[in-house]
This record gives sequence, C-alpha cells and structure tokens, in this order.
Amino acid sequence: MAHLRIFNSAIAKRAGSAIAILSALTLNLVSLPSTAEVLTPKSYIVVLKDNADPDAVGKEHSRTFVFPPATHTYKRVIKGYAARIPPERLVAIKLDPRVLYVSEDLPVQASQQTLATGVQRMGAKVSSTRSGDGKGTVNTPVAILDSGIDLSHPDLNVVGGTDCVGSSKSYNDDNGHGTHVAGIVAAKDNGIGVVGVAPGAPLYSVRVLDDKASANWSNVICGIEWVTANAASTGIKVANMSLSGVGSADDGNCGYTNKDALHQAICNSVAQGITYVVSAGNGNKDFATVTPAAYKEVLTVTAMADSDGNAGGSGSATCLNDADDTAAYFSNFTTIGSNDVNHTIAAPGECIYSTWMGGSYNTYSGTSMAAPHVTGTVAMCIASGKCAGMTPQQIISKIRSDAAAQPVNYGFRGDPNSPNGNRYYGPMVYTGKY
Repeated sequence: MAHLRIFNSAIAKRAGSAIAILSALTLNLVSLPSTAEVLTPKSYIVVLKDNADPDAVGKEHSRTFVFPPATHTYKRVIKGYAARIPPERLVAIKLDPRVLYVSEDLPVQASQQTLATGVQRMGAKVSSTRSGDGKGTVNTPVAILDSGIDLSHPDLNVVGGTDCVGSSKSYNDDNGHGTHVAGIVAAKDNGIGVVGVAPGAPLYSVRVLDDKASANWSNVICGIEWVTANAASTGIKVANMSLSGVGSADDGNCGYTNKDALHQAICNSVAQGITYVVSAGNGNKDFATVTPAAYKEVLTVTAMADSDGNAGGSGSATCLNDADDTAAYFSNFTTIGSNDVNHTIAAPGECIYSTWMGGSYNTYSGTSMAAPHVTGTVAMCIASGKCAGMTPQQIISKIRSDAAAQPVNYGFRGDPNSPNGNRYYGPMVYTGKY
C-alpha cells in the first residue's frame, strides 16, 4: 500500500472542536485524580485514525492529560505515538474521536573466516556467490532490527542505520546480539573470521534493543517505521528481527481486531515490499501467541541442530548435547495442520560461530541465530534474480517450496518428512539454489 498520508487540513478544520471535545472529556466524562493520586505511568501505544496528525495529537494529549512528551511518533506503518501515560488517563484518551485504539507497550527481548557449519549445512557454499571461496559480494541491502551492529567490525559492511532506543543516539552495538546476527547474514568473504550466507551485503543497523538486548514494542515499531520510510532510498527489501515477546495470536486482520499495533505496523511495511524474517522463539512451545512469530505476514524460523555442516545425522552431538540433524531442544514450533505452517521454515541455530563486538567472534545458540540464515537466503534469492518482482508473500512461498523440494536426506529429524509427533518445524532452508 502507498505510504499513509497526513491530512493536516482536516485537523486544522477540526482544531477548535477537538479542543472542546477534549475539555468535555476531561471535565464531564472522567473524574481525573489530583496529582498526588495519579498512578505510576506505564508505556502505551496510541494508534490514531488515518486522517489524524500524530505529532499534533501527541503534543495535544501530553498537554491536556499531563504526561511526558511522546517517546516515539509514527506516521507510516501506523499513525500514532508511544508515551508513558498514567493509566487513569486512558479512558479520556480512548474517547478522543481521533483515536483508533490504545495498546499496552509490552517488553520484547532477543531470542539469542571459517565456513561456519550452519552456512555450510544449508548449501551456501554452492550458491551463486559460493560462500567460503574468498571472493564475491551480494548487493541486496539488509536491515537488522536488533541491538545494533559493531560499526567498526572489519568483517561487516555496515552502511547506515538508526537508533530507536535513545539511550546513546548511536546505532552501534553495545550488547553483541545484533553483531552476531549480522555476521550470519552477511559477514564478508574476505579470508578472515567467518563468512555469511550473503557475503558482504550492505547492512543497516536498526537499533531497537538496549545493552541488555531488551526493549518495548514501541522501539521495534520505531525501527519498522524507519525501514519503511527509507526503503526506497536504501533499497532495503529484507529485514531480520531475531526478537520475540508475549503478544496476541494472529487475528487474521493485521491487528485491527485485537488492537495489536505491532501487527498493524508489520502489515503496512510488508505492503511496501519488505520481507520480514523473524525468530520463532526459544520456549520449546507453540509460537501461536509469540509475536511477531505468529503473524502470517512474516517468515518464521525455527532452529535445528547441526554439528558438522553435512546432512545425514552422522556428526557428533552439538555443544548443547543435541544429536546432529535434529530439531533444537529449545526451539518453538507450530502444529501440523495449523495456519502457521505456511510461513514456517527451519535453519541451523545451535553453536553458531559469528561476528562479535570489538572486531571479535563468538559462538551462540538460539532461534535468533536460525533466523539470519534465512534472511541471508532471502537476500541471495533477490540478488540472484530468482525472486525478482515478487511480493513478500511470494518470496516466503518460494523460499519454503524450494526448501521442501530438497531430497529427504537433506532434512533433519523433526522436519515434515520425519515429524516429531504433532510438532511442525518446517523444511530445512536451502541456499544453494540461489
């Protein structure tokens, strides 16, 4: 869909009546407590109707209902703002005719030159760039919505970004998680350190998690807003979100029915042609109520265990003691026959060696590490022309169908050819085709 427009003229015509309405709400409909009685403010996301001006409404609400200025303002993926608002003010805010709904701003956290086993296992060494041969780069820009990326790491091609956390106003990484994810996607094929699935791809560091790899959904929506606003000028077509939080099940209506601002934001960004790859989460449970994994508009990645970079399950146990070529013990999943099957895929997620802060390297595990393997694969598909002109949903379908088309012995115990009870982890991603 086209970028949402701001109808300033409509707001100007209603300015006088809006003030009267808000005064009436404050004086007649809500009995506001004195300053001494005000409850501790909590963070909320106030979603407005399409013809509202988020800047103007946010400032007006802040003055009228006495709370600090908005921490984020959104104009593209949703219309609205995030702010710390005393809970007792919410009734009046919801009654403002310009407000569509208000949702609580819930916490979110990271789901946590050697040819790493994961990159080798999914066929990246036989892709068009032949990852690991010491040459070749990929020109598809990738956005990493995470804790930032080490901007000076010699193995990463960071070309820009933004900070949505606000503590440092820098999109440099001060946790390590985002740098590790970035290396799996796109570490350079340069003879040092490691090599990524899409070597040397331009990376945009979209810092939405703090130094503890946690934040709120308002920070993530800020990142989605930035990616969407800058997609045309940067060429970003794929974004990685190795993060998860407690949320609502997919309402089948892009969050409008169950008032899910994150879902609405992702839907609007996907409509602009951006493919989102997200981690399934590490709770060893159905991800039906894990966001953003549950949204059908994203490609959700579960984790499998690989120890030797080869198919067949003949390797030793992994560093987490999982058998080679099995579903990772911690990985979330969906269930056979569920609506989530059609956007689920698997990738290596145990004992993954990748870039780290300070120009170093480290080994980590999690669906956070599985997702960037798939993000790099999407970047490869776009760069090779195999996904040219496709919508995000068509790209998701192609990545999954190309993975499912691989021989049975390419997969792992727990994939659709050898299911683990009713659990569905998806087919093992395959990069060699691109």
